[in-house]
Amino acid sequence: MGHDRRTLLGWLVGFAAAPAAAVAATPFDFVRRLLGGPQASPAAGAGAAVRHVTPDGEGNRDGLSWANAADARRLNELIEEAGPGGTILIAADRGRYTLQGSITLSHGGAAGRPVTIKGVNAVDGTDARAEIWGERADPFTASGETGAECFRFVRGADHLAFKNLHFRNIGNGCFRIGAPVQGLAIEDCTFRNVYRFIENTVSGEEADASLSEFVVRRCSGSSLERSFLRIRYRSNNGLIEDCRADSEGNEGDPFAVGCALEDAANTIIYRRCVMENFRQSAGEGAYWNADGFSDEWDNYEIRYEQCEARGATDAGFDCKSAYVVLQNCLAEDNKINIKIWSPRSTIEGCISRRPNWRGRGQENGGSSHFWYGHRPGIASRITNLIVEDENPTAVFWFEGPRVRVQVDGYALACHDEATLIAASEENPGGTVTFNPPTMAPASRRAPAIVAAGNGLRVQKGLWAANPRPSYAYQWRRNGAPIAGATQDSYAPAAADAGQALSVSVTARNSAGAATGTSQPFVHA
Repeated sequence: MGHDRRTLLGWLVGFAAAPAAAVAATPFDFVRRLLGGPQASPAAGAGAAVRHVTPDGEGNRDGLSWANAADARRLNELIEEAGPGGTILIAADRGRYTLQGSITLSHGGAAGRPVTIKGVNAVDGTDARAEIWGERADPFTASGETGAECFRFVRGADHLAFKNLHFRNIGNGCFRIGAPVQGLAIEDCTFRNVYRFIENTVSGEEADASLSEFVVRRCSGSSLERSFLRIRYRSNNGLIEDCRADSEGNEGDPFAVGCALEDAANTIIYRRCVMENFRQSAGEGAYWNADGFSDEWDNYEIRYEQCEARGATDAGFDCKSAYVVLQNCLAEDNKINIKIWSPRSTIEGCISRRPNWRGRGQENGGSSHFWYGHRPGIASRITNLIVEDENPTAVFWFEGPRVRVQVDGYALACHDEATLIAASEENPGGTVTFNPPTMAPASRRAPAIVAAGNGLRVQKGLWAANPRPSYAYQWRRNGAPIAGATQDSYAPAAADAGQALSVSVTARNSAGAATGTSQPFVHA
């Protein structure tokens, strides 16, 4: 079964770039809607039913025109009336929509013909964000009102497309999937002060709430307590693309995570998504959680493309799923930038910068660029890796036994005292194999001159090299070498007054040498 899963994901990813003729010929139309673009939320076609909504309704409130607009409480009925291919227009210029309890949806469209619910300007019909406000305390505090969810999806709410909505002060889900739902599209929505933007958990007596063939595109917001989304059960065939969420360091929930996959959710692609500042201050002696992205043991076929995770008190990417792929991703300013529990993983073209251990000296934890554990025999393939760090943070940390990491192509620009491979006391050992085994020095940040007491000191910059290089210095006056000035500090002489001083740093190892020169420093 594992082989079949990997084949399916490879086919899906390759399919996105397939010629138009090949796309049109496939029997899997949902893949075209998933990866192809505008089919996810088409405009109403000729003859399709249209309904209109304003905050309090107008006229006889049948929704057939702006003069007789319905109010938002009738949204489920309007979806049924509009039918497959229909459109619900939400007036964005008539004031905010005040949420009083959730809106349950049990009607939908049809495959290829969703019902589209979108915010517009009622005067000219152009796209505009309609504002939906809940009762969550703002700013939120632990003793404040948590707020209700907004849209709750139960059986029958399939093939719905939402667009141009702004949510404010909402509880556990601007969108709450409470039953099996197919063909959901959420696009161009924003939010502020919510517990979760998308929640996926059963409602009532349901035992399953799997979400299948879904798209979340161009959605963004800030001040989340728990997460941007949680996808669970056997949810599958999803694309989350061009989304961004900033928790703003909100520490109200102990297990905050930007994007969380659980249970057996599978065949999901994150593309160009950014998750920032999900944090927890658990106190002294505890482990500080909160991740940018996470997937769990029973997830599979999970792929991260050009995603970014920063500012988390635990991992930027916390990956447990089988055969996880990270491609061209950036992780920085997290306690552990990339955490891999998966038995097999592929990491391509990724950048790890400056881990930040916010709980240093207080929590039960540690910091590194990459962390592997706890299962024995983990194997990870890394290609074209870039690691940049001015601090002495470990590059690889092995928590599990017999970890094997192969690195093909790399630039390690690390502190001279950084540990390349660290391991727990229980770990009998692991290996990192570099190909090529050595790399000549290359400058990734130029040297600089800083004042130090009555003299000057060189900051040697950031160098990518393996093994670590040695350094030689040459101070210069107006570009010409100063005789005998070959240390990492320099005491200016009378002849240097008003002159442009610079310093050249040469880094050298067994594979070669390179020189970088600072910007001029005019000595007073």
